[in-house]
Parts: sequence; C-alpha cells; structure tokens
Amino acid sequence: MNSLCVGGTSLTHLPLAQLLLFLLQMAHNGSFEAFYKDILRQLQSTGKLEEISSDFSKLQNDRSRAAFAMKLPAVNNAMKLDCAGASKSNADALKFKDLGNKQFQACKFEEAAKLYTKSILHAPRDGSSTLSIGFANRSAALFRKGWTNLALLDIERAFAGNYPEDIRYKLYDRKGKCLKVLGNTKEAFESFNRALDCLQSCNLGGKKLAGVKKDLDYELKECQSVLEKECIDTDIKTLKISEDCGSETAHQHLPAFCEPVHDIFTSLSGSCNVSYTKERGRFIVANRDMKPGEIVVIEKPFASVLLLEHSLDYCHHCFKKVTAPIPSAHCCFAMFCNDDCTREAEPYHQYEWASLENVYKSGVGKFGFLALRTVAKCGPEYLRKFDEEVSGGLHSNECKTLQGTSKSGTYEASDFNTIFSLVTHAEDRTVKDLFRRSLMAVFLLKCLEKGSFFEKAQDLAFREFVAGLLLSHLQSFPCNAHEISELELQRRDIANSVSVEIGAGIYSTLSLFNHSCDPVANRNFYGDTCVVRTIRSVKKGDEISDNYGAVYAVHSFNERLSILQPQYYFRCACQACVENWPLYPDINSEVHVWKCESCHNPLLRAPVCAVDCPTCGSVERVDSKLAVLQNSQKCYQRAFSHLLEGKVDEALPVFLLHLQNIDNLLCRPWQEYNNCQEAVKQCFSILGNHHEV
Repeated sequence: MNSLCVGGTSLTHLPLAQLLLFLLQMAHNGSFEAFYKDILRQLQSTGKLEEISSDFSKLQNDRSRAAFAMKLPAVNNAMKLDCAGASKSNADALKFKDLGNKQFQACKFEEAAKLYTKSILHAPRDGSSTLSIGFANRSAALFRKGWTNLALLDIERAFAGNYPEDIRYKLYDRKGKCLKVLGNTKEAFESFNRALDCLQSCNLGGKKLAGVKKDLDYELKECQSVLEKECIDTDIKTLKISEDCGSETAHQHLPAFCEPVHDIFTSLSGSCNVSYTKERGRFIVANRDMKPGEIVVIEKPFASVLLLEHSLDYCHHCFKKVTAPIPSAHCCFAMFCNDDCTREAEPYHQYEWASLENVYKSGVGKFGFLALRTVAKCGPEYLRKFDEEVSGGLHSNECKTLQGTSKSGTYEASDFNTIFSLVTHAEDRTVKDLFRRSLMAVFLLKCLEKGSFFEKAQDLAFREFVAGLLLSHLQSFPCNAHEISELELQRRDIANSVSVEIGAGIYSTLSLFNHSCDPVANRNFYGDTCVVRTIRSVKKGDEISDNYGAVYAVHSFNERLSILQPQYYFRCACQACVENWPLYPDINSEVHVWKCESCHNPLLRAPVCAVDCPTCGSVERVDSKLAVLQNSQKCYQRAFSHLLEGKVDEALPVFLLHLQNIDNLLCRPWQEYNNCQEAVKQCFSILGNHHEV
C-alpha cells in the first residue's frame, strides 16, 4: 500500500508542514493543556488545592514560583514526555521516496521534489544509502524542473553519502548535464568520463548497457567539440556553485543607518534616545525633527522561532523560504537552507531537537517555543555563570533607563541581560495565571532535560534558576516579542498582496517602544532582522511609537481596549484615543482642516485666501497651502500607478514627500494620509522579506 491515510483521510499530497500539523493535532497525548488539567485534578483530589494556592500566592519571584511547581508530586506524575515522532525512520523515508517516484514518472517534478524532501527529512544518518538516494532522486526532479544549481548541490550531497556504487554512473551523468547547462564544458566532460568509468561497477547488461554507453559517448563528443572550438586550456577556473538551497525569500540588501548609532543602545539610531517615566516605563523619543521614511532601528533578535505551519518551508536559522532544504541531522522537525546555517544553529539546536515534537504538539505556542529557544541559545555554561552574577547583584541597575546594559555600559541585542531585564507584569497577574505559567515553565524545563541541557541529575539549584528564567520569559514575551512576517507578493495585484506571520522573535531594543493606535513607526523584516522606519513626521522631543496590533482606523475604541488591556496591561492615551478618531470609512476626506505653520493648531474654516490663526494670531495663506497640496496630490496619484506596476524605487520617495506635505499643511485625521501610509508600508514590505505567489 503506497498511500498514507489516517482515519480515512489521505495524507499523500499534503504539504509537509501541513502533514505534520495534521498528525500533531491528531495526537492529544503530551499537550500542555492535558498535563495542566491532569495536575489540577490530582491537586483537587488531595483536598489541598486552596492551601497550595495560598502558599503559591505568597511567593515573590519567578525562581521561587517555578521551584514550588517543580516540587509538586502531581507535576512530576503528570508530565511524562515521549518522543515518538522525533526520531528518523528508514521505513518512512522509503515510503516518501516511492511516492516521489510516482510523481516523477507522471512528470510532476515539483511535487516529486517535495516528496523526496520528505524522504530526506526522515532518512536516518546510520550509514545506509537511504539519505543519499533521497538527495540523488531530488536532484533529478530539480534538474527536470530547471533548477540546475540546486540539482548540483544535491548531487554532491548524494556523493558525500553512501550512494550505491552500481548506480553512481547516473549521478555523474546528471552532474555532467547540469554542468553542461551552466556552460562549464570542461567539468561536464570530466563528469561524463567518470560516468563511463562507473559503468564497470553497474549491474546493467546487454542493450541497456550499450544504450547508456551510446548516450555518454554522444555527450562526450559534444563537449569535445565545444572545447576545441573555444580552445579552453587547463587553467580554466572551476565553476563555483552557490550553496543556497533554492531560497524563495527575496529582499533587497539590509539597509544601513544614515547617521551614527546611539552610544548606548547600539541597535537604535543616534537621532533617537530612550526615556523613562514611572507611568510609561521606557520609551523612545526623537532627538531632532524626523521625516517619514527615516530608519529608527536595525536589530537582530536575541532568539527567533518559526511557526509550526512554516517550520519545514523555511530555514530554522535565517528564515529564508527554501525549495530544496537540508534536514536536521537529528530530528524531523527542522530544516536549513545551507550547511552554514546548519552549523550556526547547532549550538542551540543540540538542546532542543529531542523535544521539538513535544513543544509543537503541546500547545505552548510561539512564546513557549521562543522561551525554550532563548534559554537554549544561552547554553548551560553561560547561564551557570549568569546565575552567579545575578546572585552577586551584578545585573541590577538603579537607573531604570539603563536596565539591561552590559559591564561596558552598552545595550546590545546579542546580550542576554537585555532580555533578562524586560518587564514581566507579574504584579498585574492573577495567582491562577502565574501558577499556569509556572507549570508551563516546568514543562519546558523537562523539554530541556530531554535535550541533555543539564549534565547532573542532582543539580537542583541550577534547574530552579533555569525554570525561573523560563517563567519570566513566558510572562515578558507576550508583551515584548514580535511577529516576523513575509509578504506574499502578487506581481499582478500588488495592492492586494498581504504579509503573513512566519515566526516570532524577541528584540530587546524593539521592546522599548510604546504603543500608539496611530503609530509613528513601521516594522519590516530582512530574514529575521527587524528594520523600523518612521511613517509620519516627528518633532524633536516627540515619542516614536510602535503599534501592538490595535489601529484606530480599523478597530473601534472599545475593540482596541479589549486587545491591549488583557495582554499589555495598560489603557492607551494616544491622540487617536483621546480625541476618539473615527474608523477608516468615516475619516474626513473632503473638508480641509488647515494647520497653522507657526503653532501647528487648526485654523478656522473661511472662504478667504488668508486667515488669522485663532491660537497664535499668525496670518496664514490658505490659497498657497491649497496649491502645494494639490500639486503633491497629483504626484501621489502618479506614484500610486508606479507602485501598482512594481516600480517601488520611483513610488516610495513621492509617497514619503506627500506624507510630509500633509503633515505640514493639514490637521489629521485625513483619509488620504491613511491611504498614503498604507502605500508606504507596502513599499517597505516589498523591500523586505517577500516571495512571489
């Protein structure tokens, strides 16, 4: 039987990530919710639930809360982790190979390549030929699809494995054809010769052997003819194949700051500063007037994770979408785009691979996974030292603005102390919420134990410290982590191209931005690097705000309140909230509310060329303002046409200037301003992560 079925549902043609999601959803055992309910049942059966709740409520820090949960017998009785689906399986690899062969024979080469990828993913690293055959078969599908560079990479991987001697001639023949297509005739000639040599070890006979020899002789003669005509000597440079496994994610080069970075906050532009008040916490302000489109932050996350539904379509390390990925050597839940990313990921992947299935199917979500990844990236050796430093008071800072800075006084994105210092809102949480998160921290701790994060079974104190860190992250990340997105670009319908969330990351500088329902800043991603730019004008001393998912033009005031209060624990007091700005359909688009050039307050409406400002008395020429606006609108309309044609470089500067003109001339809200902002955001999305659909 060659099809995979569960409950009568055929899984054969499901994309790999969807297949895994389906299978994990079918498996109820091991979900955190099941553990949680089981633990509560056990605690209730003892008759001591209220006593336990009372004792827990008196605890004052995350380490003691996590330690309390760790010591409950019910927790250890309930939380038993398995790893059935994490291991490689030769049977599964062969199953997917056979399915891929059927698609290949039907000339469905892209579908065949995906199935061969599944075979590669499940193939064990046990010295058998299954993995190398998977790479070889995928190379054939990639070559037939026209992805020649990718085919060559897979051919080399097949050779590096235990590829059977009796069919090696096929690989050398395919390699020669790839090189021939790429114009490297000399190496193609050599590869065809190697194929001829390998025929001595093959099991072919009679007409089949004669046919293969005839084909190879033909290829050799063609190569020889080309070499003679071009008079290529022996010093020809070897063709260098880029080790990029078919990245589908595209973006322009990562932009750079136009001025020096901040002296302390090294991911922040020097045009900004960090301020603090007790009511608002830390927030970002402008050191000078800023125009729309200026870069505020360029930051790599301390840690980032892919969502399950994208975990096998994107590189786990750099977040590129890939056609022909390399599987994790350890498990069936991670892929990488090249050998460099595989090596760079190993320091943290070694601690998490054994429990990836548990994490994904448990329901702890992206913040739970991100908490685990953050600890795994630190590693046990670093955290042991960090524990000693915390105990010695080394990482405390009385200056609220500078919390998280290093010994040298800088706030670095790669410094764990910046993540450690993020607020958790523990004081705002209920006992039930803290207890549930404490149990989740213990669950993640057991995932780390499964990944051999802890050397000594008796090292309880260090385990409690790590569990406390996990609990802190489980509280701070929902308030501070950010989604990582990628634009699904429709070249023929750019206006309706949408961004999709592919993962989440924790960015220490980005976490310092406060919310506004009318934000100053917009985020875009280059890989998992976040670039923050202004999307409206900013005056010196004004706050540069981000948006936490509640926008005035889309969500009503009550909707915004219901989004922000439960997760972020504050009531927004931005201008849009205070003045109760309308939803997008009701935003003013007809009557100009002119702005005084001197004091920036609204002018009284009057059918005259000049008007006195009622606030400061300045005489303002309305007719000249109207002329500037009308000219800017004409340019804006042309730029919009350029955007729809994909001419971002022509459209973007015009959009930014139009925003600046409206900021100078009109009081908001003004519907055309919202439209122009959306056009600017779409341009920035096209410049960042995108793939064509």
